[in-house]
Amino acid sequence: MDFIISDMDAAAMEYLEELRRERGWTLDGLAKKCGISPSTLRSARKRGSHLSLTSVKSLCDALGIPMSEFVETVEKRAPLL
Repeated sequence: MDFIISDMDAAAMEYLEELRRERGWTLDGLAKKCGISPSTLRSARKRGSHLSLTSVKSLCDALGIPMSEFVETVEKRAPLL
């Protein structure tokens, strides 16, 4: 099945990846810190975000950024729709 990745989804996943790498964490390490399975994060990275708000909040908490900052940054990075 093919998935369509929106600009917003792509921007969100790119930002999460950037934050993870800045901290020197592996994907498995991030998954452990936020309580999301590594396979869920890998799948989201391949298909686009498609993560629940609860999962995004857990990621933001693990990464040490407010969810509002995450959303604001993603909105600025995504091309205007």
